[in-house]
Amino acid sequence: MLLQLITNRCPCCHEGHVFQNSNLFIFKKDKMNKECPVCNYNFEKEPGFYWGAMYASYALGVLECFITYFICRIAGIEMFDWFNLYIIILVLLVLSPFNFRMARLIWLYIFSAIA
Repeated sequence: MLLQLITNRCPCCHEGHVFQNSNLFIFKKDKMNKECPVCNYNFEKEPGFYWGAMYASYALGVLECFITYFICRIAGIEMFDWFNLYIIILVLLVLSPFNFRMARLIWLYIFSAIA
């Protein structure tokens, strides 16, 4: 299931794509399909459905901050240095398109397993 999540696949049939571009690291706004092109699974459940994806995006951001911090520590950068903060902010900005798409996919997968 994790492989289908990372490869932008439909949570129902695992063949169609949720986003029109299958690359998760694209740095432009990507359009989300309204339904699966293969099985016609509806990706837009109701208005405001993806508001909850902000929680998944927050969790991804926190995880990325911790990983970046520990990489900085291993590299020998001091614990409370301003340089650490700048690196963490830069990593979060660079990975924000990835977080947006991945958070929506995670949210969709969570609620497709329930329904």
